[in-house]
Amino acid sequence: YYHVVKLQEEDIEERFVKGWGKGGQKVNKTNNCVELRHVPTGICHQTRSLTRNRSIARELLLNQLDQLYNGKDSKAAIQIAKIKKRKATYARRRK
Repeated sequence: YYHVVKLQEEDIEERFVKGWGKGGQKVNKTNNCVELRHVPTGICHQTRSLTRNRSIARELLLNQLDQLYNGKDSKAAIQIAKIKKRKATYARRRK
């Protein structure tokens, strides 16, 4: 059983805050950091670059919600399981 996670615009709070880190004065003075918050769960993620952050932040938020709702059946968990299985098969063949 796999629960498909969909983001609804009314469930997301988006705001722009002052950035930090590498980039000098420009980063510290401009509101280029995107903060997304999924209201029902309270999951947040912050990034720096305003131009790409909306899509990146939404994708990361979607992945986190997928892990929250689906657990071991999430896309990331399935990929990790495949890698572990491949490593075990390789180790068995090496012996």
